[in-house]
Amino acid sequence: MHDIDGYETLAVLGTGQFGNVVLVRRKSDRKLFAAKIPHGEDNAARQAARQEAQLLMTLQHVNIIQFVELVDKDSQLALVMEYASGGDLEAFLRWQQESVGRLSESAIMRIFIQIVLALQYLHEHRVMHRDLKPKNILLDGDGIVKLTDFGVSKLLTSSLDFAQTMTGTPHYMAPELLEGGAYDYKSDVWSLGCVLYELAVFTPPFNGTALGAVVGKILHGEPLPISEQYSSQLRALVSNLLEKDSSRRPSLSDILKSDVVQRHMLQLVSVATSHQPMLLDQFAARINLHEVIKPLESVSPFPNYPSIHTVDHNGDGNHDQVQHMPVAKPPRLIQPETDFARQLFFENQLASTSRGFEDAEHSRSFQSDERVKRMCASTNAWFTEISCPLLVLSVMTKAKHKKIIAIGKNYEAHAREMGATSAPKDPVLFLKPTTSYVRNGGSVLLPPGIGEVHHEVELGVVIGKGGKDIAESASMDHVAGYALAIDMTARDLQAKAKKAGFPWTHAKGLDTFTPISDFIPKSVVPSPHDLNLWLKVDDELRQNGNTGDMVHNIPFLISYVSRIMTLEEGDLLITGTPEGVGPAPVGSVLTAGITGLIDVRFPVETRVYKA
Repeated sequence: MHDIDGYETLAVLGTGQFGNVVLVRRKSDRKLFAAKIPHGEDNAARQAARQEAQLLMTLQHVNIIQFVELVDKDSQLALVMEYASGGDLEAFLRWQQESVGRLSESAIMRIFIQIVLALQYLHEHRVMHRDLKPKNILLDGDGIVKLTDFGVSKLLTSSLDFAQTMTGTPHYMAPELLEGGAYDYKSDVWSLGCVLYELAVFTPPFNGTALGAVVGKILHGEPLPISEQYSSQLRALVSNLLEKDSSRRPSLSDILKSDVVQRHMLQLVSVATSHQPMLLDQFAARINLHEVIKPLESVSPFPNYPSIHTVDHNGDGNHDQVQHMPVAKPPRLIQPETDFARQLFFENQLASTSRGFEDAEHSRSFQSDERVKRMCASTNAWFTEISCPLLVLSVMTKAKHKKIIAIGKNYEAHAREMGATSAPKDPVLFLKPTTSYVRNGGSVLLPPGIGEVHHEVELGVVIGKGGKDIAESASMDHVAGYALAIDMTARDLQAKAKKAGFPWTHAKGLDTFTPISDFIPKSVVPSPHDLNLWLKVDDELRQNGNTGDMVHNIPFLISYVSRIMTLEEGDLLITGTPEGVGPAPVGSVLTAGITGLIDVRFPVETRVYKA
């Protein structure tokens, strides 16, 4: 591979009909970019690259891949663009289907809404994409959607213009295009419907082994029905988008106003806070979010995407499915203090995950580059190394000294259900190892013969600024954000330890005994003392409590703990569980959440020992 002038070529990201896309590093500042390089002296491909560059230069939207520069010097031609480190949607869906299973409706809609916003921006600027498909939808390191490949896009001179050139990929082509007639922006809406269908089903709606069969199905057939596990609103939306009569398809504005989109739009506010002001403006222009967004505008631009590993808690359909979004973030050299704490929080989780990957039950090994890449791609952490194996070692080194501080019996009702007459006067403290973390979507592993294991859903507080002897009045200044945690407890072991006067470490500290959500920024939680925590075992709601019922509030706990041990950036303080704790047997699935903020899912499985 030849280097582009001013860039170092690192790897081939993809190959297409007209050229290659390569990963490059700019020599002046060592930043990573993607570069599209036409094949050889193919004049048509070179001209297409120049036209695509001219178009990209005019487009500025957070959900559209950004133009960097066109290197057109001597015989060298390269279109340099923003690098989306999460890969393309086609590869993600293939990985999702093989490794995890179907996406939940909330995950589907988060991806879909961003595509709609990008298309609406294009159409407002009189640009048709004309080749919308999962391969041309990228994901950046924060899980943000990026439309790319504008090589066949067309600029219409007015909103009433129609295009007549057949372009695009057959599986996603609109009927009017295949029939050779005129078509307009509604052709992109058809392709959008194909993508939405594929998000739910993992295959295009119209498939076949031969081109003629595909065309016949598009013109005259109907796709297989989408699972009824998804809401009727989502299924109806797909049907409307795949209306063969283009005049009856909804506009993008109509789509954004639909009930199913509006219901999921608020979940994307956290995305907006990460990419302000551009994405904030996109949302504010389409729904009445001004009062919601107002307190979020001071959030730092560090990645803030809500977990795509989420569980639907409202609406119809089956909403207990996990979705796993592989992400990997290029390095940032300057981080605000709270963001450093956030990074350490995730590094602790990855360090635990990496150790878990060595277990036989995970069937993974650091010796396999492909497995390492997958593991690295599945974390929400941000690091200082690009090399994945080095990254893992770096994370494990940095995370050694961090800790989980847990508070026992901090809700009156829970204290009573555990046999006490009231909650203790002073907080009950115990420590859990960071090796007990398991990320959303991972499995809680129970050793054979361990006895009854209970769930305890809790609010976790992520420490953003370390300190000792912290005054209660200043405690909240030390908080970076929050997380949802489940304190798994081997109840039989705990009872034996209590009876013998021994500590509870064995009952609380087993690997995977601290299931944890993604980070929730402090700025999106107006009051941590008015949050609804819930947990289900399979479909049975077991715990449903409010953090306002804590005996000892968060400022007091931070101050109290800091007088016993020094708190450090990245430490996690889990604040006790409301009533309703109970058994989580092997074969069950734990789903839990903070209402309106985040949801998680963890299957419970038997641990398999290597020896």
